[in-house]
Amino acid sequence: MESTKNTGKINVGLIGLGTVGTGFYRVLTENATVIRERLGADLVIKKIADKDITTDRGVAIDPAILTTEANELLDDPDIDIIVELVGGTGIAKDFVLKAIENGKHVVTANKALLSSFGKEIFGLAIERELEVGFEASVGGGIPVLKSLKEGLSTNEIESLYGIINGTANSVDPYPLGEIAVPEFTNFSIYALLMMLSSLGLGLW
Repeated sequence: MESTKNTGKINVGLIGLGTVGTGFYRVLTENATVIRERLGADLVIKKIADKDITTDRGVAIDPAILTTEANELLDDPDIDIIVELVGGTGIAKDFVLKAIENGKHVVTANKALLSSFGKEIFGLAIERELEVGFEASVGGGIPVLKSLKEGLSTNEIESLYGIINGTANSVDPYPLGEIAVPEFTNFSIYALLMMLSSLGLGLW
């Protein structure tokens, strides 16, 4: 498969233009110069796929790079990396597997997908000698995976302690069975997560 990796440019295909996808686009475009200096290449968003390409996201995007057909990205030989920000374990899985089958690296923040189908996804990536970047799916983007994989690879790690995301941060102060919320006496962890979800905190 032809690649642009030796031309000083890395082409990215973004699938999913919701809140996270829009934030991703904004960060990449607003920090293009810094990224180029540190990476040694231009990181270019060549195409964006989403089922809704008409809603104003509050950021300027060239309409020419927008499409409702994800396969336009997955089948494009000039796209080196697919960023999957659709969410869920249905069509997102199909996108990720097809991207790898077509020789593209994948970046995802989809913890549900990886927890359910990680073995299949990583197995295919290893077979095709490709990378699946998923740092953003763990610990709210704290770079713990890179540290464990590279900096601490020779250590024997027995356990990890810490607050790993917003949900855990909210649950942490409440020992099981002792939550001070009247409607959740004799509560379960499920009930607590439901309460947090209603407050916009239980993202699970």
